[in-house]
Amino acid sequence: MSKAIRKGGLAGSLNRVGPRAQVAAGAGFVAAAPVLIALADVSTATTSFYKCVFATPVLAVIALRDRRRHGPFQPRVLPLLFVAGVMIGLDFALFTQSIKLAGAGIASILVNVQIVVLPVLGLILYRERLRRQYVAVVPLMFVGIALAAGVAETGGHQNQLLYGAFLAVTAGVAYSVYLFIVARVDTRGRAGTQVFVTTVVSGIVGSTISLTWGGIDLAPGWQSLAWLAAMALGSSVIGWILIGRALYRLPADVGAAILLLQPVISLVLAIGILAERPSVLQLCGCAIVVVAIWFVGRKPGGHGVDDVADPTALGRPPETGPTLQMPESADLKCANRARMRP
Repeated sequence: MSKAIRKGGLAGSLNRVGPRAQVAAGAGFVAAAPVLIALADVSTATTSFYKCVFATPVLAVIALRDRRRHGPFQPRVLPLLFVAGVMIGLDFALFTQSIKLAGAGIASILVNVQIVVLPVLGLILYRERLRRQYVAVVPLMFVGIALAAGVAETGGHQNQLLYGAFLAVTAGVAYSVYLFIVARVDTRGRAGTQVFVTTVVSGIVGSTISLTWGGIDLAPGWQSLAWLAAMALGSSVIGWILIGRALYRLPADVGAAILLLQPVISLVLAIGILAERPSVLQLCGCAIVVVAIWFVGRKPGGHGVDDVADPTALGRPPETGPTLQMPESADLKCANRARMRP
């Protein structure tokens, strides 16, 4: 056993891998979630319920460790985390239902609209200026969404595709609000606590909203439970931990670019495992959306710093406890949190 592993345990060994590899691996775990949801083949409410059931015990252990090491959150932070949990619960319910209607691949692409929504929230709430590249690419983004949603398709499934696309985009808007909140809460040292709180709240909210499309099956079968457990533990725990512990060490544009692997991998897995067959126009729409997301998420000037050890180099304050942060730019600060659903 190496000295690094003896001294730092799993964290020590992960540090030797490098932040890029950790974020890429985390994106891979998160990318599998839509396919696992489809393989479980249960109601949206059942998926939301068991996601919380399987992920919460593990996250509770991590949250207790965070509390022992760094203390609890300040009381004023908890209402923000509650609202964030409501948003992520809405997001997960709508996203899960969109998978059933539009397919795992298409839904995974369309749900990434937060890169477009976040700057608008920054403009409305904090009067943050919209960058020229953002204004230029948004119309193209909507063209891509329309093509991926199947507006140019014919046949009996067009209405189902459009409804699924609408749910996926709405889920992305809800997720944008979640990101907007958590990006302004300093969770370093207490990241596990943040995800624990939002996961519990989202489980309750998501399960309740999901009852619109069917009830909760408490005994869906062992095979379905296995897929749901893999989804909850792989995406909500392993994927989030890998991404969350490494992302702050990368420039925003680098992190955002790596995380674009997630929707692409999801689409490839959906085609390869679920035998989904998007049309050529839908695939073109997906490509347009991915390119638009990448372009909007680029840092002005097009160049980022390599791995950054000092958090203040990325505009983050030194670790002094839980405070509310007001980043200079919502789109840059939140871009590298893309698809980091707890």
